[in-house]
Order: sequence, then C-alpha cells, then structure tokens
Amino acid sequence: MKKRKYDDDYIKYGFTCIGDQECPKSQCVICGDVLANSSLKPSLLWRHLETRHPEQLDKPVDFFKQKLANWKSDITSFVSKASTDNENTFEMSYQVSYRVAKASEAHTIAECLIGPCIKDVVHSLDIVYCMLREKAAKRIDVVPLS
Repeated sequence: MKKRKYDDDYIKYGFTCIGDQECPKSQCVICGDVLANSSLKPSLLWRHLETRHPEQLDKPVDFFKQKLANWKSDITSFVSKASTDNENTFEMSYQVSYRVAKASEAHTIAECLIGPCIKDVVHSLDIVYCMLREKAAKRIDVVPLS
C-alpha cells in the first residue's frame, strides 16, 4: 500500500502533520480530528473543512497558521502543567506516607482509609464549580498512598 506524504500546503485546508515521516497523518487545527494517511489528499482535506467547518472556508492561510501556533502553545502549557501536577502529587504522597510511618501504622491504612476520607472531604465541600470537585477527586486518585 502506497504511503502518502504530507505537503506543507495542506495548512490552507486547516491541517498539520502529526506522526512520523514514514506514515504521516493529518490533524485538523480547528477540531483536532486526526485523519488516516490515506486521507492525505487535498480533496478529502477540503471536504473535511467544507462539511465540518463551513464558517472557516474563506479564511486565509494565516488564520490556520495562527490556529496551529495556538494549538502548539496549548500543548506546551498542558505539558508544563502536567509536570507541576506530578510534583504536587509526589509531595502529597510523601506527606501521607510520612505521617503513616510516624504513627507506626500499616501502609495500607492510607489506601483503605485516608484516600477515601480525602475524597469524601473534597466532595462535601460547597464549591461553586462542580468541575473543580471532580478534577480534585481525579487528582487524588493518582496519588500513590503506599
């Protein structure tokens, strides 16, 4: 099966290249949809733009380049935030483990008792944004407690 190559002109259809050089894929800079290598045809990229984003049809190439730049900066900020979250998770894990060891308790008490209690406290707080509660609970799920 013939593998198609990505052409830099595809940005005018709102697509950028992801993947490797051997089998590149195209990703829409507007909605993030990833199309297979077999879709690296101008007609198929145009059809995606025409059917999914008709309001963007008359936009200049610079519009799509700006979308791509914003998308890349969003990814960079997400990665840096994720590393900060990992550092905070490590710190919380250390503090819980330290307190469990200091109290001469079995390390499983953190997983069986402390973790669920923290989740209950987070859920019972009267926070205006429900999403904040869910996000906090998900962060607690990734904290290793042993």
